[in-house]
Amino acid sequence: MKIMFLGSYENGEVLPAPTIVAKAIFDKFSKLNHNAVYVCYFQDGKKYSRFQKLFGKELVDENVFRCGIFRLFGMVFKFKPDIIHLSTLEMFYVVLFPLKLLIKTKFIYTVHGIASYEYKYYVNKSRLLKLRTIFNEWIVLHSTDYILTLSERISRFIRHYYKIKENRILSFKNGIESYPDVVKKYNEPNGVLKLISVGNIDREEKGYSFLMNSLALLSIPIELTIISSVNGGNQIFNNLPGNINLKIKGTLANKSLRKEMIKNDIYIASSRYETFSITLLESMNAGLLFITTSRIGLTDYFPKNLTPYIINYGNKIQLINKITELTALSLQAKNEIGSLANKFSLEFEWDKVIAELSNKYSKISDE
Repeated sequence: MKIMFLGSYENGEVLPAPTIVAKAIFDKFSKLNHNAVYVCYFQDGKKYSRFQKLFGKELVDENVFRCGIFRLFGMVFKFKPDIIHLSTLEMFYVVLFPLKLLIKTKFIYTVHGIASYEYKYYVNKSRLLKLRTIFNEWIVLHSTDYILTLSERISRFIRHYYKIKENRILSFKNGIESYPDVVKKYNEPNGVLKLISVGNIDREEKGYSFLMNSLALLSIPIELTIISSVNGGNQIFNNLPGNINLKIKGTLANKSLRKEMIKNDIYIASSRYETFSITLLESMNAGLLFITTSRIGLTDYFPKNLTPYIINYGNKIQLINKITELTALSLQAKNEIGSLANKFSLEFEWDKVIAELSNKYSKISDE
């Protein structure tokens, strides 16, 4: 089975979540001895020339190529993939859709977010960029053979906004790396409640206004750590209550983030909108107590024993009551809940996710 992955590709560990997921899928799938290549584009107009965007080709990494448009056509005809997996939303690969009349390749697209919804309510970009991205998304969603979604709520959004038939939408779990040596063990508290959250503080959908307004109702000392690639842009952090000590830290590589997580008592996922939340899943893998809003896609997978830690977005009393409840638990109870969270997260280990995806590939290519 031959798979060609198309999408954004960058070196390093601290990358946008869709790119991290795309790279991980390609890497894990390649190790199953399948024939796979990854193709990205000369995206940066300031860095690459028009000639490169049309005719360029370079080796980025093992079996990873950066191609111009015409070289992309050549690679498709030469490689003859059974499946072309569109890993992130990009404009460059739209030119391939007319080839569906000439080749038997199946096209699959992984949805990490819904641009038409996010650009309407949360993302502040120029009108031209918004229209171009939404139009690009419309073409991709209507031209691919199958759409992979990370949660049931994304599937609902797609059916609502784009009228996609249900038989074209397949569920797909996001994956994580497990670190058994980085798991929280609760000991006696030191008098300061340590909370942690991950997400850019200038993104309204991360729910930090809701979080800070809720924490202001508590009188106990709180140390709040937020992992964010930006350290400004949200006025809510300018006038903090005296009981809150805020620490904003830059983005961290995978294992370093887990080590930072276990220094804390509770992970807070306060988002108003989030299609999955890989960082919530990572905190659970680290055995951390957690509180999440019902607006986060990962909760679609929760078993009954984890639903007590879901709150309604915007309900400040419910959030502080849940924080108070968790901090009052015995050390044994805290570690037991952390163990339940860790056990749940193991269902999302990459080996299991890739095995499931490989089965989907096989069924689709055999059609």
